[in-house]
Amino acid sequence: MTQTQHDSRRSGPDRAVSPVIGVILMVAITVILAAVIGTFVLDVGQRTGRASPSASLAVQVNPGGDGGNGTITLAHTGGAGLDARRTRVVVRDASGGEVTFEPRGTATVLSVGDEATYTTNGTATDAIDWDGDGVYEWTGDSNGLDHVSRGASLTVRLVDTGSQRVVYETTLTA
Repeated sequence: MTQTQHDSRRSGPDRAVSPVIGVILMVAITVILAAVIGTFVLDVGQRTGRASPSASLAVQVNPGGDGGNGTITLAHTGGAGLDARRTRVVVRDASGGEVTFEPRGTATVLSVGDEATYTTNGTATDAIDWDGDGVYEWTGDSNGLDHVSRGASLTVRLVDTGSQRVVYETTLTA
């Protein structure tokens, strides 16, 4: 019987196949890991829930007379309707006075053409009836914003409470 010896080293075109496949697999694994880590680090896809509405509003501020009371009028002029249950209204003046109106759970949808007026009257509890139906869609506690005087700078912000995104924000001078 004759024994044949096998040469452990191959020759010819099959010699470099394994290292090339190994390098390709390592690159593929590295790319996949980088994508997964990048997704978590950059919080991509964190807010995959309901998107915030896009709406246009017009805000007008009228300073008060001798007593200092004034009005802030919000008018929905275009875009998606705003669900009162998911919308917070924040009015802040330059000195830090603020009133935050929280939704009261009414089913009102604020549509194009609806208008609300908030009168700063210095009371402890303030409210906004957006659509004029006599039901207050928001109530808030006045925290230092008890009047609007001429020349005062006010910031009005509407926030979608579901996504915590600002739907509308503007700064005005009374």
